[in-house]
Amino acid sequence: MGRKGELDLVVQTGGVSAPAQHVTNSSALRASLVAFFLAFWEYVLKERGGLTTLVFDDPQELLDDENRERLATALTPLVAASAQLVLTSYDPRFCARVSRLPITGGIEHLEVNPATRQQPVVRTTPSLPKIQERKDLFDTDRNAEEPARSFADGCRVFFEAKLSAMFDDPAYAAWSIANPNPTLASFIQRLRPLVKSGPHGMFSAHVFRRFVDHPALADDSAVITLMNKAHHGQRQEIRAADVAQSADNLGELLELIE
Repeated sequence: MGRKGELDLVVQTGGVSAPAQHVTNSSALRASLVAFFLAFWEYVLKERGGLTTLVFDDPQELLDDENRERLATALTPLVAASAQLVLTSYDPRFCARVSRLPITGGIEHLEVNPATRQQPVVRTTPSLPKIQERKDLFDTDRNAEEPARSFADGCRVFFEAKLSAMFDDPAYAAWSIANPNPTLASFIQRLRPLVKSGPHGMFSAHVFRRFVDHPALADDSAVITLMNKAHHGQRQEIRAADVAQSADNLGELLELIE
């Protein structure tokens, strides 16, 4: 023990002792405790066997940027040590960092939409980094039909999940009942009067006006036509040329909705 309120800690893992850490704040203390837990798990697994499934709920909580980066990097050797990881977090930056880790077998990165009054089931949707991966794959060959359809599908699911959350409220119950399976066009038609009626809660934010006024969301635009095809199961009718025409606009809309 150092001075009051401070702590010197040595953590040993994989047979190597880390230098003593002088813990003086909540981030350093949290990082040291996580390091101790992971080292202890690895030791027990090696010496006596143990559980290989680890569930982390917001492990980045209280960590500063440097320690969040260290934690994300530390997950790769955990998987190499036979751990099966399930990680949940509200922090999109941390999730994006973890999703890019070079882990054998890959990482499934999903956004979880909770059950609500209007949508009584838990839903998962592709995360924005995963949709960007689909776009990157499409960009390598804009004449390839299947990558084009995969990117369009991801955009459609992402748009509808994010926008439906805004209207999953008793205040919009009548609209939700009248539109049980709304398309992107349906959401835009509902948003426009809310945004243009002046200050109105969250809809007064500038990002909403930028979104509904985006040229790609005009009635019968190429983007609306493409998203309608994806929504109504007309996947095989989607052509790479259609997606290429809308790809840049889709990227801008993804960022606005996020």
